[in-house]
Amino acid sequence: NDGEAWHYLGMALLDYHTYEVTLQQQKGFINTDSVLRLAISCLEEATTYTPCDGRLQNNLGLAWERLFEHHQSIEGKNEMPTPTPGLSRYLDSLRGKVAEAF
Repeated sequence: NDGEAWHYLGMALLDYHTYEVTLQQQKGFINTDSVLRLAISCLEEATTYTPCDGRLQNNLGLAWERLFEHHQSIEGKNEMPTPTPGLSRYLDSLRGKVAEAF
């Protein structure tokens, strides 16, 4: 029931995702978005307890933007193991969420 704790957890996971991306790029692995999605879930949970926190809303928007960029890069590089027909619709949905967060 502590929005601040959810916020800090989400930001820690967001920082870990940045580290994970750097490490995976150095080793030539494909970047996954599971930690990023978990960070977004934590930040969204935090908004239920502290909906008027501008810093939280900004961080949530930044996290959504990172997820959007991740999926855009996958679509551009065609790194997906199997084609995902709804990816463009998913990217449009992410654009809307980013716009709402800001």
